[in-house]
Amino acid sequence: MPTPKQLFECDRRLKMAEYQIEHLHTRRAEIFQRYLAPYNNLDRNFRAVCRGRLLIVEGVLTAYKMYIQQKQRQVVDLRRQLYLSDRMDIGETVADDSDLSADDSDLSADDSDLSADENDSSDSESDIDTDD
Repeated sequence: MPTPKQLFECDRRLKMAEYQIEHLHTRRAEIFQRYLAPYNNLDRNFRAVCRGRLLIVEGVLTAYKMYIQQKQRQVVDLRRQLYLSDRMDIGETVADDSDLSADDSDLSADDSDLSADENDSSDSESDIDTDD
């Protein structure tokens, strides 16, 4: 049975990973700006170093994105287990269509009365148009 502390810890790690992704996006932009200068000056060695750094940052970004997806699923599962188990302990259940009684059939009759009223109103509108 999960505890609220586990949920809090998982949510905290998710927030920290999101912060790291923001930081890595800015770092990638900085490295890319540094990559453009040697690209224009044809400095192949420094350009190769910058390209390697870009690849590393993009790999770490990919890993963090996968980690975030995993943590999001984990948070959803923990919330579902924690809060739905409380509801089941109390005895609340979701109503099924099989639980409907014969008294509920009166509701469907009201719907058919509404559709008949709509048909009557459309006939009266067509009568108005023919008077012209």
